[in-house]
Amino acid sequence: MSLLEHKNLSKKYQFWIQQYRDQAPVIAQTWKTIFVEATQEKRLTLLFLVNDVLQHSKRKGPQFVDAFGHILPKCMAEFRTSDNDSNIEKDSRYLGNSGDISSPRSQCYEIQSR
Repeated sequence: MSLLEHKNLSKKYQFWIQQYRDQAPVIAQTWKTIFVEATQEKRLTLLFLVNDVLQHSKRKGPQFVDAFGHILPKCMAEFRTSDNDSNIEKDSRYLGNSGDISSPRSQCYEIQSR
């Protein structure tokens, strides 16, 4: 899948998820279940998706921030510790040394296109 296809698909999911703001706790728990069962590569995609949802929903209300607030740190820790040495460098390029996925998305897409 090309970067443009990935970006467009992520945007579609993000908009769809935001329509169900009142179901944010259920969505967050479902996301966590999928995240735990996913491969490391898919986990990175899921982290980008949740970042998009959080970034775009902050202006409309705290539902998603509240729902993911206690789930995301645990998932990030699991993501970082379950990674093998060969992927740590690759993932650090995307997430930065701190593991912060909230950096501007343009930087992430810029890194991927290199």
